[in-house]
Amino acid sequence: MTTWTPEHTKRSLWVFITVAAIYATIPVARPILNFLKEYTVFPVLLTYLFCVVAVFFGYFLIAKLRLRKPLTYLLILGLIFLYVVFFAWKSAHPEERIHFLEYSLLGFLILRLCLLNHGNFASYLLAALIVTGFGAMDEVIQYFTPRRIFDVQDILINSIGGIMGLLWGLILSYEIKIK
Repeated sequence: MTTWTPEHTKRSLWVFITVAAIYATIPVARPILNFLKEYTVFPVLLTYLFCVVAVFFGYFLIAKLRLRKPLTYLLILGLIFLYVVFFAWKSAHPEERIHFLEYSLLGFLILRLCLLNHGNFASYLLAALIVTGFGAMDEVIQYFTPRRIFDVQDILINSIGGIMGLLWGLILSYEIKIK
């Protein structure tokens, strides 16, 4: 049994903050998004958000981590391609794309927490189960929230987003030790 360290506390806090932010938006997200759709160019705003996130990750990966292995760049380009494909997918609710990014971040953060106590395979499996559980709980909360619905497809989108975050962790662990 691993002893609890300040690093456990820090990583747990980041997971808690991310989950709290996701869940806190449940009752207010739909009215805000409806307003944005009605009075702004929502798809443009969403594309802008995606570009800002992509630039941030690109800067972080290239400037801060100083990646050295050519295969890492190829894997990152492949993962970015998967994000672009998902964002190009036409959905009845474009806000699902935002959930995809949120759960990608959550999956990565949960993986970092799990890596403190478990071996690599166990960490990835546990992190996938936890992020899927959070995605399912998101939908259960929506079931009981006025003007929101439970949707199994959203659980799948949340889970895939979380697994994409795990893939980021896997790629980065190939290049550097993210533990």
